[in-house]
Amino acid sequence: MWPSGGLRSRARTIAECGLLVYLLTIPMGRALPGWTRELPLLLIVWGMVLARLPRGRPSPSVPPFGLLVPFALFMSTTGISVLFSAFPEASLSRAAYAPIAALLFLAIQDVLIQPSAYRRLLVVASVVVLLLGLDGAYQFWTGASLLGGNLRFGGPGGRIAGSLPNPNDMALIPILLPLALTVVVFVPWPWATALTLLGLPVALATTLLSGSRNAWLGLAVAFGTLGAFRSHHRLALGAAALAAALFAAALALGLGHIADRMHLIFDAPNDPRVGYWLVAWRMFTESPLFGKGIHTYEEFYLPYLSRIRLPAGYAPEVAFIPWAHNLYLEILAERGIVGAVGCGALGLAITRGLVRVFVDSMPAEAKCVAAGVASALAAFLVLGIFDLTFLKDWVLLIFVLLAALVARLPIFSGSVPPPPD
Repeated sequence: MWPSGGLRSRARTIAECGLLVYLLTIPMGRALPGWTRELPLLLIVWGMVLARLPRGRPSPSVPPFGLLVPFALFMSTTGISVLFSAFPEASLSRAAYAPIAALLFLAIQDVLIQPSAYRRLLVVASVVVLLLGLDGAYQFWTGASLLGGNLRFGGPGGRIAGSLPNPNDMALIPILLPLALTVVVFVPWPWATALTLLGLPVALATTLLSGSRNAWLGLAVAFGTLGAFRSHHRLALGAAALAAALFAAALALGLGHIADRMHLIFDAPNDPRVGYWLVAWRMFTESPLFGKGIHTYEEFYLPYLSRIRLPAGYAPEVAFIPWAHNLYLEILAERGIVGAVGCGALGLAITRGLVRVFVDSMPAEAKCVAAGVASALAAFLVLGIFDLTFLKDWVLLIFVLLAALVARLPIFSGSVPPPPD
C-alpha cells in the first residue's frame, strides 16, 4: 500500500516545520550551535522522502515542481564554475551551501500546495523582519547583538549589523519587508497582522540606523514597487511615510551617523566600489566564457589593481575585498557568459511567472501575493547593483525562496490540484 493521505499530510507537516524553522535561523545563524541549523534540514529531507515512499498502487502525492529547468540551469553554473575555476578548492569550499539552496527550492514547493501554507511562510518572513529589527535596536543601545551573543560591530550608537556579518547585510530587511507587509492584506489572522505592524517601526529604525546606503535604497524600491499595486497601495504609502518620519527624526537628533552616510552618497566618483567594479570587469574580459571561478574574487582583487586603469585622482581601497559589490559583475567575473546565461534564464522565467499572474484571470489573492513577491524581487535586483553577493549564503537562500514562491503561484488558480487526503 502507498502511504495513506493522513501519512502524506503528516510528512509534509514535518517538512514544513523544518523549512519554517530553518528560515527563522537565517538572522541568527551565527549565534546558534551548528546542529540547530542541521536538524531542520534533516526534518525537511525526512518529510519529503516519507511523502514519496511507495507502498503499493501509485497515486499522485504533490504537484510537479515549477521553474525546475531554469533553476537547474542556474544551479549548474555553480558546478561549471568550480570545474573551470582558477582556484577549484577555494571555489568548492565556499560554494558548499549550494546544495542546501537546491533543497530549499524543492522543499518550499513541496509544502506550498495550499494558500494556507503561503500564509504560514509569509508570517515567518514577518517574524524574521521583527527579529532583525529587535536585534538591531538592542545593538544600537548596547553595542552588542541580542541574537549574536557577544558579537559586536562598533559601540553603542554605531552602525548596526546585528548577528549578521556587516551593516550592509541589513539589506535583508527591505527585501523581506514586502512579504511581511503582505501578511496584513492576505493573512486573516489578527495576531499576525498585529505582529507585523508592531514590528514595522523597529525594523525601519534598524534599517535606517544601520547606515547602509544600499539598505536605504532597498526601502525606497520596496515601497515604490509595492505602492504600485492596488492591494498594497495604502499600506506601502503609510510604511513609506513612517520611514521618512523616522529618517528625519534620526537626522535631526544626530543618531546613527546618518548625516555622514548621506554625504557619501554625493561622493560617488570616489566610492571604493568603482575600483571593485573595474577589477571585476577585468576578470571577465580575461575569462569571458567561464569566468575566473565562483567565489574567487578575493584572490584577484589586490593583484589586479595594478592591471587596471583607474580614473584620474581616484584612490582605490587596498585591503582584503572578498566580493565585487555588484552581483551582476560578480556573475560575469566568476561565472562568465555561461553563468550569465544560466542566471538570466531563471530571471526571465521568474518574470514570466509573475507577469502571468497579472495578465491571466487569476484570483485576487494570487495577485496580492504576487505583488509582495514582485516587490521583494525588485528590491533584491536593485540591491544587487551595489552590494549583494552569492558568496553570502543568505543572499542565495533568499533568492531561492523568492523563485520558489513564484513557481507555486499557480496553486491559487486551481490549475495545480492539491494532493489527495
